[in-house]
Amino acid sequence: MDFFHITITDDGIGRENSKGMGNIKKRVSILNDMYNDKVDVFIDDFQDEEDAGTKVVVTLKND
Repeated sequence: MDFFHITITDDGIGRENSKGMGNIKKRVSILNDMYNDKVDVFIDDFQDEEDAGTKVVVTLKND
């Protein structure tokens, strides 16, 4: 199986304060209904020496 990973990092206002996270979950659910579970999303908070924020990894599967 081939796949693509897309990684997005953001040092914005944080997940708890973001309305976008709910929208993302709804859109991923719709895509999985349309394309038979070919989209995975992993969301995590991160903190390193320079920054803190949210990291999102989207995996698109290709059969």
